[in-house]
This record gives sequence, C-alpha cells and structure tokens, in this order.
Amino acid sequence: MGKTAMNVLREDIIIDWVTSQLGIQKNDAAFFEHNEIKIVINVDSFENTIHLYPFVPLRIAGRRAATGSLSDVLVKGAVPRGILTAIRAPVTMSIESYREFYSGIIDVAKRYDLRILGGDTDIAETGSLRADIVVFGFTAGKIANRWGAKPGDLLAVSGRVGLSAILYYYYRQNSVSCSITREMLEEYGWGQLPKPAEWLALKENVHAAIDNSDGLALSLHYLAEASGVKLIIDHIPLHPLAEECVPKERILDEVLYNSGEEYNFIFTIPAEEESTVAKLGFTVIGKVEEGRGVYFRDGIEIKRIGWVGGAGYNKRR
Repeated sequence: MGKTAMNVLREDIIIDWVTSQLGIQKNDAAFFEHNEIKIVINVDSFENTIHLYPFVPLRIAGRRAATGSLSDVLVKGAVPRGILTAIRAPVTMSIESYREFYSGIIDVAKRYDLRILGGDTDIAETGSLRADIVVFGFTAGKIANRWGAKPGDLLAVSGRVGLSAILYYYYRQNSVSCSITREMLEEYGWGQLPKPAEWLALKENVHAAIDNSDGLALSLHYLAEASGVKLIIDHIPLHPLAEECVPKERILDEVLYNSGEEYNFIFTIPAEEESTVAKLGFTVIGKVEEGRGVYFRDGIEIKRIGWVGGAGYNKRR
C-alpha cells in the first residue's frame, strides 16, 4: 500500500476554509455598523505552551495576551473601549500565579483606558493556562483594512522590529551575546504599538494597514496580497539590541521571519503624507508598486515565511 497523506490541522488552512464558507475577506478584526458608528471587535487566544517562553513572567504574559487583541482593534482605526476575558486555568496553578497573569490584563486596561466588563473563569483538571481575550472599540471614521494599498503609496511602520526575534533566538539557542534583562521583557510585554492618539490622527489618510502578528515578512505579504500590489523594502528599522544580541549573519533572517507578535503597525499612505508620518514618529520603510510580492530594493525576494499556527515559524504558506 502507498503512503496515506496526513490530514494536518493548521491555522492558515482553517482560516482559508472559514473565510471561503462565509464569503468574507481576511482582516485583523471584525466590524459592523450601527447608527453610523462602526463597532470593531476582536478575540485572540493565549495558550501558555504556545505563547509563553519559560523566562517570561506571568504578569508580562498577561499583558501580551490582552495587547494582542487590542492591537487588532486599534490598527483598524477604532478607539478600544472594553475587554472581556475567558480564562481556563489548570487546578495545579496557584492563586498567586493566576493573580499575576490577570494583573497583566489589568495593566493593559489601565494603560489604554479600557473597562474590563467581566467574562468567564474555568478550572480544569488537566491542561495548561489558556485565555481568550475579547476587545471592542468604536469609530465614526474610516476602517483601515488590509486591502486598499495603491501604487505610489509609501510603506511605513510603527516602532522597531526584532525584539521578539531576539527572545525567540535565545529560546532556541539558550544563548545570545547579550543579557536578557527585565527592561527587555517589559518592552516585549507591551509590543510596538503606536500611541493611540497618533495613530488615530493618521488613519483617515491610511490606505491599508495590518499589525505584525505573524512575523514581518508574512505580514508584508498579507498586505500585498490583499491589495494586489508589490511592496519594495528600502530598509528595516531594527531594534537597537538586534546587532548586539544576534550573530551578524543571522540578523536579517531572524528579524524578517521570526519577529511575530511585535504588533508593529504596517501601513501604506499617500506620498504627500511623508512629513506627517515622520512627525508622528512612524518610519517609512519602502513603497508600493504595481505587481505582486515583496522585495528588497535590489530585487531580492522576501520569502512568504513566518508564524503558522500548527506548524510554527519558518514554514512557507
């Protein structure tokens, strides 16, 4: 008998099937309109065996769990207003550890002026810590979708790229050429989101936007594919510790393909907005052209590789 093909369960396969069944486009968050107000809502899952490095404190893990869902709402151009949480904890988890994790969610609510409206708590006999975080917000303005990029647009990003890649490299190698400090972990916990007021001031002129959840390269490809355009990258704003912590010959690949869940906002905007982009603290990293794919200015292709749920990093999709 010949070999039987394995039925592999992967996040991308599920998303492709569900969106095709529902007849909807892939986007960072869902929204609907009521009385001329757009209500934007998102749910993100955190599972500690997937999303938590053993050296990251639980409070910082709680921040990341909430920030991931908040990022998807904010990047669409909505003002985040509330959180709902559904948390399943194993019976072996101490109450002190639970409080530490939940305190991280409270930290995010305080920082972004959100109301925690309640949710659900479950204690399981087996398994690991899991949290499903719902964030919702409102806007009377435009929604910044993944699609809409136009040839001639500038391509820009918030923050710096590479801190999560440094930590992932450390996790794999059990060594980096720098010290993993509490300050690094604190920054990692908050991500590279822009200040809400600055983003909301800019988003009415944004043509397309996505947050960096699955790695810089894959996020760029998602944006290009949704808009049917080519992205040309001039440079990448590296986190200042990247060159110190990762071997020089590995930096580019690590930052491109292993920088997931940094929550940089990646967006395209008309070229005449360049001075405003710079004034608000964003970095122009390239431009939009006619065509398909993602390339460096010298013509080298950036591969369609990043984080794939069920497969991990560095899997071509």
